[in-house]
Amino acid sequence: MASPSPCSPLCLTRSNSSARPNPPSPSTLSGLKFLVAALSSANMKIQRLGTSRILPSGSG
Repeated sequence: MASPSPCSPLCLTRSNSSARPNPPSPSTLSGLKFLVAALSSANMKIQRLGTSRILPSGSG
C-alpha cells in the first residue's frame, strides 16, 4: 500500500527544475567565490601598480 511509484523522485525533480531553475550547487558557489576573490585581488594589484607608477613620476 505504501510503496512509492518508481518515477516519484525523478518526476518531482524534473517538474521542479522545469518550473523554476535549480539553485547553484555548492561547488559552483565556491567556484564563483574563488573567481571573485581572484579578480578582486588582481584589481588590487593593478591599482597598486598604477599608483606606484604614478606617484614617482608625479613627485619627480
